[in-house]
Amino acid sequence: MRLFRQETRGDWKKVFARITTELQSLMKASVTAVRPSGQDDSPSTHPFDAASVAKDAIVLHQAGKLDEAERLYREILAADPGNFDAMHCVAVIALQRGNYAEAVRQLDAALQVNPSSAEAFNNRALR
Repeated sequence: MRLFRQETRGDWKKVFARITTELQSLMKASVTAVRPSGQDDSPSTHPFDAASVAKDAIVLHQAGKLDEAERLYREILAADPGNFDAMHCVAVIALQRGNYAEAVRQLDAALQVNPSSAEAFNNRALR
């Protein structure tokens, strides 16, 4: 969610112009997806749905399928390198695997993006 405020009271025109610009840039951020194996391997352009991929990753993560979950989190990061949630989840997987050096590195990077995340600081304190 993103908040757009008026610079001048009652001036909605500039607000909607900024919203339009932001939406256009998000649409341009679509990435090229590759079809699953067994299908035509030629790339086709589909918008990358990070929210859908994140939901799938969380289900896998909660089921203990760490390799599959991490792969999806990293797909999100490939499309959006500053995605705090994906960064944090990759760090949590590193913690779960006992790879503390990687966990600290990932948590530090995530905290650069969102320095007010109590959960990330708590996970950082674990190692």
